[in-house]
Amino acid sequence: MTEGATGPLAGVRIVDLTMNLSGPFATMVLAQQGADVIKVERPPAGDILRHVGSGRGGTSAYFVNTNWGKRSIALDFKDADDLATLRKLIATADVLVENFRPTVMPAIGLVAEELVAEHPRLIYAALRGFPSDSELADAPAYDHVIQAMTGFGANQADLRTGVPVLVQQAVVDKVTGLTAAQAISAALFERERTGRGQVIEVPMLHAGLSFLWPDVTTNVSLQGDFDRLPPQSRTFRLTPTADGYVAMITVTTPQWNGLLRAVGRDELVGHPDYDTPQQRGRNGGPLMKEIGAQLAALTTAEVTARLTEQGVPNAAVTEIDDLPSVIEQISPGYLVREVHPVVGEMLHPRPAVTFREPVAVRPAPDLGEHTDEIKAELEG
Repeated sequence: MTEGATGPLAGVRIVDLTMNLSGPFATMVLAQQGADVIKVERPPAGDILRHVGSGRGGTSAYFVNTNWGKRSIALDFKDADDLATLRKLIATADVLVENFRPTVMPAIGLVAEELVAEHPRLIYAALRGFPSDSELADAPAYDHVIQAMTGFGANQADLRTGVPVLVQQAVVDKVTGLTAAQAISAALFERERTGRGQVIEVPMLHAGLSFLWPDVTTNVSLQGDFDRLPPQSRTFRLTPTADGYVAMITVTTPQWNGLLRAVGRDELVGHPDYDTPQQRGRNGGPLMKEIGAQLAALTTAEVTARLTEQGVPNAAVTEIDDLPSVIEQISPGYLVREVHPVVGEMLHPRPAVTFREPVAVRPAPDLGEHTDEIKAELEG
């Protein structure tokens, strides 16, 4: 166990068999909260993310960005000695996390229910693409696939052409990871009260759909006759300016009135056609097109200044390369520069949550970097 560990999960050992993004993202969150996360990787290549995208020294930024705070042990599941080491490691664990297809672990003799029966305090967390009892249980599942199946692509469709588009990031992988991290924490809390571990399963299909559901499916959620309006998700669009784009949103009536004043339409303040969110959803389309045309003639700086003066929530679109300077101005010190022993100089965010007791987060590990150290702990 890591000496001097701090944070709310200090003293919790997590054996992390996951790869790619959903599982490693979950376990990174737990590592950033103080857990001793031991990343088990299979030689010679290890986690596939080590070799995806921009990198240096043979390791990608994608891998480092997803594995801060962990230790790495290299074990070949086909080797009897290494498999015995894995079993010893599991015997010391509070949590085992894997994101394989349902047939993979049983094939090497590790069945979830049997492991929990053997180690009654163990929490076995399985991240899946699809539920284990579904007809797609063994189908390959990546973020792109689940986005298409769960409505993300349809929801992102261009409002004019109707052409569906995927969210251009692994949103389902990451929300599955966050869902799993929360579920593991809840299971640990229950174990403190009952002394019992359990098997939990987090399918990407379910996590993605649950994440999408609240504001996208309002016209699917309601059954029978109802007052049908565009879902709130359709408010997530950008407004062009003369030299860029801004995001703006009016939820409350004072915010809506502020928008009217910002574009010189004071005569419409208090108009009954727009005096509630429902009325604005029903009647506001043509007026918003007029407002959009007015704003398109102004610079981004002019638009944001007018909206801010009138209390309308807004922001100019930040280019990815400009993120460091923008975030530093808003939240100084949140992005930190650090020299990774393999990748070299990097910029990355601190953990999103600050606890009373700061957590010292180690760099993302080299493949098998801690193999000897962990084996010595098991023998000790």
